[in-house]
Amino acid sequence: MPGGVKTEFRRRAEANIGGLPRGSRPTADEAVQARLVAEPEWLEAGTVLLYAAMPDEVATLPLIRLALAEGKRISLPACDTSCRTIVAREVRDPERELLPGAYGIYEPERACAVVPPGQIDLAIVPGRAFDAAGRRVGRGGGYYDRLLSDFRGRTVALAFDCQIFREVPVDAHDVAVDAIVTESRTLRPGA
Repeated sequence: MPGGVKTEFRRRAEANIGGLPRGSRPTADEAVQARLVAEPEWLEAGTVLLYAAMPDEVATLPLIRLALAEGKRISLPACDTSCRTIVAREVRDPERELLPGAYGIYEPERACAVVPPGQIDLAIVPGRAFDAAGRRVGRGGGYYDRLLSDFRGRTVALAFDCQIFREVPVDAHDVAVDAIVTESRTLRPGA
């Protein structure tokens, strides 16, 4: 599918997020977070891949702190821009171990241990636009699609309701997620 169609969905999702009522974001963030931590994927996971959210994404720092308090092993992605891949690195102290990295996104410092994908039970992934079939349109680098192409754990995307579309465009290499958690519902493709 031509990249221009995905770009249009990214723009539409960005406009939708920007159109959320002023002051409603913290409540929406908390609703998504509360819904996620009640899901079986979260409850059963010992090792979780999270991400440091961008300002227009569902906030994840409270989830990182909660997971650590619950005794979960946490990793966050570090981007290797030379080969456009993600390496998961363990984080034990997000305030000290996360630094601005590729694209201005906070990621674990290089001293943090690598967590092999086979040890990750649950990958929480971002995206710009989604549909009920679990398809996602990311920011355009393909980093998560490459990571998820060989991933065997469960995958859950975090999104606001306004990021859910009837259908989003995908390419052959795009990888769908197992569930999408929003402030009002959990979408499970095939359920």
